[in-house]
Amino acid sequence: MKLQVRKLQESDWKFLPEWWKSNKQDDSIENLRDFLPGSFQIGNYEKKRAGLGGFIVCKEDDPIAVVWLIMTNSNRAIATKVISDLSYGDEDKEKALQLLNNFVNNFAKELGYKYITELVENTKLVKKL
Repeated sequence: MKLQVRKLQESDWKFLPEWWKSNKQDDSIENLRDFLPGSFQIGNYEKKRAGLGGFIVCKEDDPIAVVWLIMTNSNRAIATKVISDLSYGDEDKEKALQLLNNFVNNFAKELGYKYITELVENTKLVKKL
């Protein structure tokens, strides 16, 4: 079966909150969709795009892992920590993660970014203002 990367879709939010919890991400965030980047757009922010600013790698219709991309006004884009379906046990998981990483790096490069770094959160610093 073929691995592929695609943009996040609204239907992905059926399982993403559970992945977030199972990957031991910060559970103090009240509105996860509001916290994560929205889909890529120019102009006014549309609330319906909240949390859709990322990519997911799938094997056919089975989602494996996701990463969000934070675009900045510098030469650096920031990738969030990858979260995945921890129950996915096929032997191609490492290959899928590498495909996702390469895709996000190439996407950022095509947008003109010179650098891409991974966001590492210090949960003590993440506060709701």
